Amino acid sequence: MKKLLLWAAATALSSLTLTAELHAGTVKMWTFLNPNNNSGLEVALRNIVTEFEKENPQIDVVVEPQAWATMSEKFVLSHSTNTAPDIIWSAKNLGLLVNSGSLAPLNPYLGGWDGPEGGDLLFKKAYENATYDGNLMAVPIFAYAVLLFYRKDIFEELGLTEESIATWDGLIETARKLKAAGKPGLLVPTSVDKPSEGVAADAYVQLNGGQMFDEGCVANFASENGLRALELQVRMFKEGILSQEDLVRNNDDDWDLFKGGRGAIIPQVNDRAGALFASTDWANEKTVGITRWPNFPGETEGSAVGAAWQASLWTGSQNKEEAAKFILFMVSKFAARQWAREGKLLPIRASIATDPEFSGGIYEFNKKAGKLVEETGVFQRPGCNFSPAVVGWNTAVQEVVLNNADPMEVLKKVSADVNRRQ
Repeated sequence: MKKLLLWAAATALSSLTLTAELHAGTVKMWTFLNPNNNSGLEVALRNIVTEFEKENPQIDVVVEPQAWATMSEKFVLSHSTNTAPDIIWSAKNLGLLVNSGSLAPLNPYLGGWDGPEGGDLLFKKAYENATYDGNLMAVPIFAYAVLLFYRKDIFEELGLTEESIATWDGLIETARKLKAAGKPGLLVPTSVDKPSEGVAADAYVQLNGGQMFDEGCVANFASENGLRALELQVRMFKEGILSQEDLVRNNDDDWDLFKGGRGAIIPQVNDRAGALFASTDWANEKTVGITRWPNFPGETEGSAVGAAWQASLWTGSQNKEEAAKFILFMVSKFAARQWAREGKLLPIRASIATDPEFSGGIYEFNKKAGKLVEETGVFQRPGCNFSPAVVGWNTAVQEVVLNNADPMEVLKKVSADVNRRQ
């Protein structure tokens, strides 16, 4: 009898498990965050999932963490085999996803949502960038830009200020002074692995009217502007302002050096500030500053490439309504509070930005960063696949510095490679 009861219990458990696996309300999501971990952003996501499931007991959210650098390409491949998740996060690869036909418009599921026109959700430009032919193809969860982090304490010791790096010539001269004083210097990751915008890429965007691509998402780097941008970063390597090791160090490598006190200036996404302050004993609003990219005086204003981590709906999802509901919940007032409180991110809603809870310390730092993103962030043309361009610029710098390749020929080759990946 006891064995029979055990068998019956096991059978019932198996049946329940199968039912759960086949539950129509299960929503699968790919993101670079793992809610089982305990970083600020991951705690925020865990709390958001828990609250959503509490409010919607018929829906289960299953998060499958992915490597951020390859997640979009993997999603497109999964779409081709009809095995993609219901929700995909992307940043500068939204154009790739839209062009692949793997995303469904969110418009049918926006009823009752306040949206960016409601006045509370911030970063309207990010929503405009996620809209294709009138269709909202992604909901920006947090907007960001690559800006310049710098060591205020080291600058003050040498009589330097934020204005010292307001121009490209000023940045070079500041890097020279840091080196002469035996201080940590300028870090610019130039690897094609986990790439981030460097000097050449940002300088080109500035000189090209704020855009990486011409009309039709065409890369045309082999130009006077392209040559000028490329030679600017190459010069930094040849003069020893940038270390040769930066040619192979990726974004995470150099960030680890900065966190370890081995860098005084570094381009980095602003949303890493919270983790920097939380994970080191030296970083705070008194020792770390953030500012816009240097400019070409009289020509450019130091703009930065704006982007957002955003969530999209898979066109093949069998749970579109449930998935869309969770996508919108990730920018709800509850979620906005979690992203700011636990994740230490820029406020994504005006009501959070003005809340007294989010004042002082990292929150004031983030408010300045948010203002810089709004003022200097230039979002790229919808439909353009941006990531290959960053790889292309880093490749061009490597070829000229390491192989003495002809700069214009390299830019022609890189442009062709980037255009093939559109």
